Amino acid sequence: MTRPFQRVAGAAALTALLWLGAALPGLAGPDCARLMASFRVPAPGATVAGTQGMRLAGCSAAETTMFRANLDAARKAVPVQDPSRLYGTWLGDDVLDYVAGIAVPGQEVLVIGPGEGPGQIAFRQYWIKASVPAGPESLWDETGTYQGLLAEGVLDPQGDAPGRYGVQPFSDMPMIRYHHPVLEWERSANLGVWQRLNHFEQPLTFALAGEVLVAQTQKRSWPGREDTPALVTYTRVAEGAPELALLMVQVLELSQAKNFDCLTHQISEGQGPLVQALAPVTLEEVRANLLRQVALLIERKELMEQARNGGLTDEQRDRIPVVLDRMMGLSEAAPFTALRGTVRKGTVIGCYDFP
Repeated sequence: MTRPFQRVAGAAALTALLWLGAALPGLAGPDCARLMASFRVPAPGATVAGTQGMRLAGCSAAETTMFRANLDAARKAVPVQDPSRLYGTWLGDDVLDYVAGIAVPGQEVLVIGPGEGPGQIAFRQYWIKASVPAGPESLWDETGTYQGLLAEGVLDPQGDAPGRYGVQPFSDMPMIRYHHPVLEWERSANLGVWQRLNHFEQPLTFALAGEVLVAQTQKRSWPGREDTPALVTYTRVAEGAPELALLMVQVLELSQAKNFDCLTHQISEGQGPLVQALAPVTLEEVRANLLRQVALLIERKELMEQARNGGLTDEQRDRIPVVLDRMMGLSEAAPFTALRGTVRKGTVIGCYDFP
């Protein structure tokens, strides 16, 4: 399984300098075109071309900006009038910090559906992580449901402005429920993620440009309570695609930074180098195998904790070899051997192994 993040100050500083475009003789950055293709980041249009500021090595400042948000789509997006157009699974486009090597990989997923009342929308917000302090098994339950839920709730239409949603003020019932999983290794990082993903405290406007969702809101500072404009973009993906990509990353011990986003898009599209290399094994067969492995990993962890804390019953003791045999069987089954063999071939999965 994925191993804990370890901070090496010198290496981290060097990585940051490389990715920010510092001139270090003899050290090359990535191929920006390949990097953008792997992350499905579009080339910047004319309205973004003159952007100045942070620059990934090998990329222009305008190209770098597109790893934060799809600004071209934001300029073209039209506020949503029909809330059903928002329904679906949306993968956050902001990958810049972890692609630059200045943050541990993590990515937002937003799931939107109908609310109970007229015009309402319901949402669930997730932070996708392959490695967490409580161990990778803690990210899943026995049914294969991902546990990295940060917030869920209902948003009401706000006035007559199209696409404008927010929390009903002075409601008797809390319309947003915040969950508090510990998803980062450092407390400062955990709080930083919460602040970064605090999109729903203030009213926000949803707009669409094709398959890109644009959310514009205000972020409120503390203690001054000053509001600052904020813009977030997402790309529509198939339901369940982020979870399957995360399972692949975890079970095969892949780099989340280099593979999660890329695999999510291939799974969502149902085509690409990964799908071709797996044939005739299907993605659904791989999903079923990995979910069974995760369920057994959870059971094994529970049995080990029981053995440490209070001893095992005879039934539990007899269960251990059964769990281990089933885990071995799944690791030797065709769906998993096909996936493992495909990944071991390196670039065949179509994800850029950037430096």
